[in-house]
Amino acid sequence: MVGARHVLGERDGRHAQPMTPTVRLTAYDLGRDPWSHDFKVIAFAPEWRTEVVRRYAKQFTRADPRWTAPIRQFNSLLQAAVPDVLAAPGAATDERLPWLYAADVVPRDAMSRLTNAWLTRILSRRGEADGEEVDALLDTLDDAMPQWASTSVDLTDTTLTRGGTADPHRRLYHLVPEVVAARLAARTYQYEGTELSFRVVSSTRGTELVSWPPQPYVRRGRDWYHSLLMRASLHTVPFSGRPRVHITYGVRRWVTGEPVKLDPRRGVTAYLQVPLPWTLRDGGVPRLIANGLRHDSALGTPAWRSTSLMDLLPEYSSAFTLPTAEELIDNPTEWAQGRDGVSVWVVHSTLMGSHDAKSGLMPVERRHFDAWVEESLAGVLRRSTDLTKVTLLAKPELWRRDKDAEAKAASKVVKGHARRLACAVALDGRPLTIDIRYENDRTRDALVAALCEVLNLDPASAPHWRTPELEVRLDASTWEEITADLQVPRSWGKAHARAVATATRERRALINRHFGTPALDAPIRLVLVELRGADKFGPGRDPKAAIRLGCADARRVSQFITTETKALAERARSSILDGLRQLGAVLPPKHTLGAAVPLDLQHVGLWMIRKNHTTARTARRALVAVRIRSNDHGRRVEGWDERRKGWVSYPELLLSLHGDVDLEQDRGTWLSLAEQQAAAQRRIRSLLFQIRDTPTLLLVQAGNMRHSWPWLTNSAMVPDSLGFGPWPAQRTALFGPGLRVVVIRDGGGRDEVPQWYAPRDDEKFAGHASGVWQSFDVGSDNRVFQSITEIPIQGAKPNQAVKYRDGAASSGVTVAGWNPEIRELTVLASRMTTTGEPEDPRIWAALAHQLRYADDYVPLAVPLALHLAKLAEEYVVGEYRET
Repeated sequence: MVGARHVLGERDGRHAQPMTPTVRLTAYDLGRDPWSHDFKVIAFAPEWRTEVVRRYAKQFTRADPRWTAPIRQFNSLLQAAVPDVLAAPGAATDERLPWLYAADVVPRDAMSRLTNAWLTRILSRRGEADGEEVDALLDTLDDAMPQWASTSVDLTDTTLTRGGTADPHRRLYHLVPEVVAARLAARTYQYEGTELSFRVVSSTRGTELVSWPPQPYVRRGRDWYHSLLMRASLHTVPFSGRPRVHITYGVRRWVTGEPVKLDPRRGVTAYLQVPLPWTLRDGGVPRLIANGLRHDSALGTPAWRSTSLMDLLPEYSSAFTLPTAEELIDNPTEWAQGRDGVSVWVVHSTLMGSHDAKSGLMPVERRHFDAWVEESLAGVLRRSTDLTKVTLLAKPELWRRDKDAEAKAASKVVKGHARRLACAVALDGRPLTIDIRYENDRTRDALVAALCEVLNLDPASAPHWRTPELEVRLDASTWEEITADLQVPRSWGKAHARAVATATRERRALINRHFGTPALDAPIRLVLVELRGADKFGPGRDPKAAIRLGCADARRVSQFITTETKALAERARSSILDGLRQLGAVLPPKHTLGAAVPLDLQHVGLWMIRKNHTTARTARRALVAVRIRSNDHGRRVEGWDERRKGWVSYPELLLSLHGDVDLEQDRGTWLSLAEQQAAAQRRIRSLLFQIRDTPTLLLVQAGNMRHSWPWLTNSAMVPDSLGFGPWPAQRTALFGPGLRVVVIRDGGGRDEVPQWYAPRDDEKFAGHASGVWQSFDVGSDNRVFQSITEIPIQGAKPNQAVKYRDGAASSGVTVAGWNPEIRELTVLASRMTTTGEPEDPRIWAALAHQLRYADDYVPLAVPLALHLAKLAEEYVVGEYRET
């Protein structure tokens, strides 16, 4: 292809120069070797489900026909009592699926005792259980007790989709991580004076292994407890015929030394360890049981979640004492140290404040643990192939970071001129008007200084500047009545929601009176607001959302700066850049891929905003499309306005989102999931029709969009095709001859993309790497690549820091192990060249990677157009509606 050869390196990494670095994934391929496992299995009988649901529903005024048997608590109880039992998801709704997998049969009398404890608990949710009713139900279930059977499960049971992607049997997503975790927990990790044993925790994110017992790190006269965390999970890779197991490493930190700070809006997790003599049989998998704590808004006190085991265990055995939720919150240290053989450890989260044991591992330590995992899995799983670099020019044209004063001054002039031009393009030549609303003079001064630095303006000319490219006007004043707490009285439930809604309307009205009612075509202005952090306000009293809405009513986009910030100058600069970003004044990167990329190519990012329901606001769903295209004066950022059915400036898009069409409702009627998906896909098809005549790079993030556009799941994708709804997929060229599509995937909170490290020659060391990568063993038609950016200068840490060495004394515990995450880039669709040959997918992977570098930001998580689409969700705020 024209322009490609001088840009890209050799296709076959095996013939690269000897010093070419590699990247190693913490992933292991499934299916290279035969692997089966013998289990005893039992199904959840349909008679059980029918009878349990019928009796359970009698406690409620209104029953839901979609209810299934509430067995999550029962599953936890089974795993606590019989550690080798695996409880498979979905068994309560599909009798064809085995429910329990075990090394041996659980005796019938034990199953009856466990069932009795479970039923007594769930039938007393609304009061005391009727003993006769429980006995009658137990007799019914006992008569229908399913039988255990022996089976051998092929843990590599996989088919191929039409697109050539592995499609493992559904049960493997649960069984494989559990079997892998059991295999790892059977061994001890040893390294330079440290020995770690592990406990297994079943989790919705995969299966966790937690080093046990937690290790203390003594600092400032206090013990800071922490454990190594590993997660095992099964995943697929687009167009690859092998699934793989991802091993994700981290640090689990524990709360001790002070009461738990329970956020009313969020819960916490507590791990329970019960004494082994209590279990039905020794041996098996050493387990911890995760229990959820929440704030009960009705009672105003802490409470165990309904799926927690804590309320169920006393029904089964009174041999030990368990804490109430309030007791654990008030004194976590006592329960962590154990009472009568029972210990309960509360997981620390960043919302609780600082912890001297820092999160994350550095590459060198990840390599140590990964070598141990590889050794432990030998014979059943083999490591995924290492990655090799595929592009020589992985960066766009970047601003130089000059060191000497003269070069810095010259660079400042160039940057300032470029940003003023970007503002002029974004504002269609109108003045840039900024309102600063502050509480402290030093914050105001820092913002003014940052504005002058970013746009290269003379501070002496404040508050009004005129340059050949741009006129800048500044208005600064205090705003104490606006940034004060919302007047929300202490309340719960709907009363609290109504109070928040009322206070929000009052604050919006106050902002409207302050700014006045603008004309519909008035220029959009930027407001920079100094505001205390969210943790400084009481429940429901944070005015940030109200200020955002009130400013939008006054045709102003808003950016906040925290009052208590330490690095004020740097934070002020970031606030200025973020504020200009909301006006669409950004500096897109200039790629270095030459003629391989069309000059008139536009970048379009799609993002589905999903705001979940809270006690104060309703859920919202909104599809956002942002495009960056060339015009006569530079690059313009625009968004699709669904009401106007056209492209508008980016700030106009932001202001329109508050009243945008909600994909959850249609004329006040709630839509089903299928109807929401159909509505979203109609919008996407309409959008593609609007841009069909312009060469376009469409950028989507799989984890964000596939809920609304299921075609983006790995099992559905087919190269050079797009699918919508129930209709057959169509060739991408039918949606536009110049359309290219890149699907981006990250960990997504579910470890979908593995961690990594760059091994060094010495087996003990590892470091970081950057660029665009692909597997060593892929063919010339490969479409899946990995994008890694550099560590920001301010985030650089010693990458040889080790937390688990020399017992509990390693100083590496205090080093935060931050590492750039891999972004998986799948070139789903490209086009044919003028010679009739397909385009090289590496071009579009390299372009998507380069678009992660923009302005003076640290490298973005996603390309710029997608980044701007994602940030638009700040303006989607659901309002309270009485139901």
